[in-house]
Amino acid sequence: MQQRHWVVVGMLALLVVPLSGAPAAPPASAGPPSGRLSFTYQPPVSARVTGAPAADVALLRDITARLDRELVLPHPVGVVIRECGEANAFYNVGERTIRICHELWDKRRRMWGTSVKDHAEIDRRLGDAMIFTLLHELGHALRLELELPLIGRMEDAIDDFATLWMMRSGYADAAAVAARGHYARAQQPGYRHDHRDEHSSGLQRGFAMACTLYGSNPARYQALVAEMGAGKDRLAQCRRDYPRQLKAWDRLLGPHLRRATVAGT
Repeated sequence: MQQRHWVVVGMLALLVVPLSGAPAAPPASAGPPSGRLSFTYQPPVSARVTGAPAADVALLRDITARLDRELVLPHPVGVVIRECGEANAFYNVGERTIRICHELWDKRRRMWGTSVKDHAEIDRRLGDAMIFTLLHELGHALRLELELPLIGRMEDAIDDFATLWMMRSGYADAAAVAARGHYARAQQPGYRHDHRDEHSSGLQRGFAMACTLYGSNPARYQALVAEMGAGKDRLAQCRRDYPRQLKAWDRLLGPHLRRATVAGT
């Protein structure tokens, strides 16, 4: 897990907004939209599917528009929210679309409902988790479209990208909710992790995200890593890994960013 943080990744040293106290506000965008990253919403068609609430649709639409103004892509890529017949999110290479399924909202809504009774709090956690999902799948799209030379466990690298970009965009606390979500999912009755899976376990994914957050701001995310039982030696490694992650991602993605949008960082 330690080597993963600095070998597999590469993008944000000049780009992540430092965290101190409250999360930083999302950076102002400059210049017209590129037209390369689009957003489409298709309402669910089945009565059994509740799907994405309007607030989440608006949030992901706004984030997509902001990303469109920041990224330089070789081909158009679409973000599509639609009913899929399964609880999933993925990048469709042939269509060049990031597909986020309505059923995934329903699955996560049920998961949070086992421990949280406040519907407003469940909705907030859902929104935070789906920001991570969008950025995780965007990471897959960027890896393929930009031919990024990632090595190691690919899904772990993409998790790092999503976490760091959330921090950069002022959604660090939402990333903490997503980290808790992975951790909570792994503790659900019946949860099993196949060691041959390309993804790490929910416990590993949740802690990796928490480790990155703690490395950026130990005081703010001390409680998060404490919930996951991290010892002092491991937390010291989190602090050492964080600047390496930033430097690596900056080298990989820096050439594909509109630098005018990050003036002053």
